[in-house]
Amino acid sequence: MERAGWIQICSSEGGLFEYGSDSDIIENLNHLFTTSPADARVTGSLIFDRAHVNPGYLGFTEFIGVQIRYLGLEGLQQILTKTSWVLEEFHEIESIYILFSLRKA
Repeated sequence: MERAGWIQICSSEGGLFEYGSDSDIIENLNHLFTTSPADARVTGSLIFDRAHVNPGYLGFTEFIGVQIRYLGLEGLQQILTKTSWVLEEFHEIESIYILFSLRKA
């Protein structure tokens, strides 16, 4: 069966962008870029950077010992410079999460 042209959306919520290293994120995005159609999208969530995250959330995650990345929008933008993806849109949720979508440049 021919699958060219199928809509493809990749989603990572509570995963790659909250726990992965820069190199893991870059490698995954670059692979998705080369193996997906021109209109593919990546959606995901990330945590605000430490300076802007809700202090209660920061304290809670540190108290329980969770190793979350506080990547923030600026961190995501820096990573995207090493890929062919661009930030399409984002929505901030309660000074904790940023939901976003990426499109091919």
